[in-house]
Amino acid sequence: MIKTLKLALVGSCALMLTACASTPEECDPSQDQGFFGKIGCTVSGSYDERIEQREARVESLKAENERLNQLARDLFAKDALVKGQISEQNRLLDHAQSELYALEGELAQKKALSSDLQDQITKAQEQIEALKKSNTGSAKTKAALAKKQKQIDELNATLEQLQSMM
Repeated sequence: MIKTLKLALVGSCALMLTACASTPEECDPSQDQGFFGKIGCTVSGSYDERIEQREARVESLKAENERLNQLARDLFAKDALVKGQISEQNRLLDHAQSELYALEGELAQKKALSSDLQDQITKAQEQIEALKKSNTGSAKTKAALAKKQKQIDELNATLEQLQSMM
């Protein structure tokens, strides 16, 4: 009986020491821990701690994923806004160009198209074409868009000046 008691005591001590020595990293369920290793992982709470660590990692990754998704949505919204501004500028340029052609046609009909006026019209048309070509780039900044808008406004002023000369 004392032998059995001593054996049980030694076994219990070994089990306790095994349980104390188990860490969550060592308690990987995909690896065979052996009978005492599994008991040690269960008794020490390492299995539960490992599960909590993994769940915390999953939550952290979900939060990071949501942050990245929001960033992507913001970028798409900004891209759409810039493309809308570029489309509006192209529309204004097309309108200015059509007015310029109409003005040139009217002056030609009235035989009032002097070489000076023709040069101004040609220069304005070249500016419009240059602005249209520069609007095809993919990376537009607010400063570049503002510069283009200023150039469009200047072209419209030139157009009004040419119309008033008529």
